[in-house]
Amino acid sequence: GRTAAIVGADEQGLRDGLMSLSILARHTDGEYAIPEVRLRDWPDCAVRAWHVGLPPARDDALFRNWVDTMARLKYNTLVLEVNDNFPYESHPEIGRRGAPSKEQIRDWVQYARQRGFEVIPQVAVYGHFNWVLDKPGWADLAEDPEAGGRWGRWVANVRDPRYLPLVFDLFAEVIDVFAPRIFHIGHDEITFQPI
Repeated sequence: GRTAAIVGADEQGLRDGLMSLSILARHTDGEYAIPEVRLRDWPDCAVRAWHVGLPPARDDALFRNWVDTMARLKYNTLVLEVNDNFPYESHPEIGRRGAPSKEQIRDWVQYARQRGFEVIPQVAVYGHFNWVLDKPGWADLAEDPEAGGRWGRWVANVRDPRYLPLVFDLFAEVIDVFAPRIFHIGHDEITFQPI
């Protein structure tokens, strides 16, 4: 038989090489066949990221399957947008029913990291704060508390003295669970309505 050799500059390079090999392998008649090739393959972009919302607790198998698929496609970074799909202890009224538990999220992060991913949590604030501003008791934190119009309540009033303590409470809990190297605050798109 022939030998397959995979050489990579680091663990991620070896992982990507294995993914290339698995793509080349063809299963026929109970055996795998790999064409005789010499493949030199490395990414043009060091960061190959996918941004998606953190799934609800019930989607455990779907999440793991998605991570495995992204690994086979040689992605190396997952940006998981958390927002209200998180069991906030400091502000339980903000978390959504059906959100994964903190332990489930930790398990997902570990699962992804074991497959070579940098996992970056995102908590969207300021111009994408509707996930808080539409919750009972928080409408008056909006730049425009009236829910009418095209966008409803999206933009937070950052001059309100409650804004930063709330945001930092939410950030602290997410950072504690994800233990990330990078944290994304989703601080964009502030022109939905006049400020």
